[in-house]
Amino acid sequence: MLRKLILPAVAATLAAGPLWSGNAAAIPISFTISGMSFAPSSGYGVDASETSGDTLLDVRFAASAPPSTFSLDLPTPSSNTFLFGTVDLQEPNAGGGIDPSETDDLGVTANFIFTSPLGTSQNLAAVGTATTGSVADSHVDYTLTFAPVLVNFGNGGAFRIDLSDLSFVVAGPLELNGTVTLLAAPEASQVTSSPIPEPASLSLAVLGLMAVGAFNVRARKR
Repeated sequence: MLRKLILPAVAATLAAGPLWSGNAAAIPISFTISGMSFAPSSGYGVDASETSGDTLLDVRFAASAPPSTFSLDLPTPSSNTFLFGTVDLQEPNAGGGIDPSETDDLGVTANFIFTSPLGTSQNLAAVGTATTGSVADSHVDYTLTFAPVLVNFGNGGAFRIDLSDLSFVVAGPLELNGTVTLLAAPEASQVTSSPIPEPASLSLAVLGLMAVGAFNVRARKR
């Protein structure tokens, strides 16, 4: 009678699936950026002479060489920060500094060309804000604020691109840093970790096997 009760329970447990649970272990994701560049809007440039009514704000943009290939992994988000380039405020203080007509069309686009983990370009847009008046005082003269971009790749993979915000109190160059943060890995990059037995399922299986063994011994003695 006991055999008739135990054997179906063991069979049901085995049919339900593996007697272990394991979390997926992430494989590092390789990132390669093959190009970086700036695209300033029409409000930037050098006026022929610094007099009242000038229309161009003298800010100069220079992108750096792309970073070497780097790898990011999970389970917690990991990131890599690198130099994207320099932004150099060169607006002279002659003629009163920044003129009201030099405060419009100051957007900037930063471009990344990725070859891994996906072959595509990604653009980050920034809002540039200039404050009229002297560039030799202690007030903020110019700010550049970038909006981060979320990029999806593969089946469920995602990473974020950020560029640091810049604030200029005096004329001169500031470094612009970029950060790539891996948020999720695609399913194809997951492997199964070593099996970890579940105590309840394992105990039931062992009990069933012991019962079967005992019945076999009794059968041979008859």
